[in-house]
Amino acid sequence: GGCSSQKTLNVRGELALVMSGSHPFVTLKRIPGTGMAEFCFSDLNNQQLPFGTEITLTVNGFEGEPFKQGSTNYDGPSCVVIMTNADGSASASIETKTASGVESVASASLPKL
Repeated sequence: GGCSSQKTLNVRGELALVMSGSHPFVTLKRIPGTGMAEFCFSDLNNQQLPFGTEITLTVNGFEGEPFKQGSTNYDGPSCVVIMTNADGSASASIETKTASGVESVASASLPKL
């Protein structure tokens, strides 16, 4: 016949499995000497948020357009660079809603210089 006599058959050399938690965690840190900061968001284990999660970012009081987390096997947080206010302060927050309906908010801020 046309079937393999092996009990198991390796059909793929590598498989990346990224598991995601539903609640976001954030970090906000200054980029020295630039007037900018890096805003990163991830799940509890520093992984990407689940595929299909609707994400809305608010930076220094300005709310952005919602977008959805795409499919990825990237191992780490998502980060964006933001401008700080003239006094060096900054605030950033994320609102999320997973495809299964779990809603969360997380925020971070930097004090004046």
